[in-house]
Amino acid sequence: MKFLIIGLGSAGQRHARIIRRFFPEASIKAFVGKHKVGLIAEDLQSIDYKTSPLQHYKIEELLTFDALDENFDLAIVATPIASHEFYFEKVFKYSRRVLIEKPIEMSHLKSLEMANQAIKNDIPLLVGYQHNFNPITKIILDQIKTRGQPETISITFHEYLRDMNRFRDMNQHHLARANGGGVILALSHELDFVLQAINSNVSQIDFNLHSSGEFPNVIDEAKIKCLMGNESTRLTEVNISLSYSNVARERKGGIAWKSSLLDWNFFTGEISLSSNGAIDFKEIHQISGDKLIALQLLFFLNKTHLDDDLRQRLGRAVEIVRLNELAIRQSLN
Repeated sequence: MKFLIIGLGSAGQRHARIIRRFFPEASIKAFVGKHKVGLIAEDLQSIDYKTSPLQHYKIEELLTFDALDENFDLAIVATPIASHEFYFEKVFKYSRRVLIEKPIEMSHLKSLEMANQAIKNDIPLLVGYQHNFNPITKIILDQIKTRGQPETISITFHEYLRDMNRFRDMNQHHLARANGGGVILALSHELDFVLQAINSNVSQIDFNLHSSGEFPNVIDEAKIKCLMGNESTRLTEVNISLSYSNVARERKGGIAWKSSLLDWNFFTGEISLSSNGAIDFKEIHQISGDKLIALQLLFFLNKTHLDDDLRQRLGRAVEIVRLNELAIRQSLN
């Protein structure tokens, strides 16, 4: 098999590690441009600049796209958000599939153009919301399918930007810049989950965006409140808190029905369901980032065309960018 990875930061190297693990004889090429890269530890806590990830993972460096004329089984775009559309345009003609690290883009218009290109050319395009492959996510969605539309959904995702990649100076990270995308796009897994869970249009939505001031002019905190569902029946109240400012690390949520409550914590792997005050089940599902990437990779390599499943995933990715632009417009009014 033949793979192309654009960007060898923490995400790109994780993809390389998984590809090499499952396809030891595969051909891997990577484009890193002018960026100096070292080998990032699997736990993302350190980097070894004396060891090249190109050599470590047996990757051939692609120096330019000008003479690109070969076909890849999968191209992976693992670069800062603002460059996603640029690299997608460079590679989609040369790869049977394209995976873009989330979010799809910063611009709703550009994300629509990318989606339309994929549809027009029947190219499997997947945005990397790998927590869709977490067993906790499956349990939650199965419970909603069984119990019906909930009354409320509450979600918190707080993770300090400086703790995400401890091996580097995060002042230089794209998320620490005013034009880097901001907190809604950076932590958009939660929006993707909600759009799956309710599978309907957003009826009413209010955004409260805030900058902690640590990163100048960067929106690193957001509160989202919305109503979702079929207005002719009932609506689900959704509350989401997102932050990569200097706050306590949390990634948890809760769903309430009339007499049942489902709680989960992605960081500890705990999930529990209680009904009328009694615990129905309590489980722990620990899964590593590498395992999530592996499950996503194997899932996507089985896709030969842009089927209905991929179109739904792509539609959610585009909708997230639209909601982010709506949040920015609301904050300016």
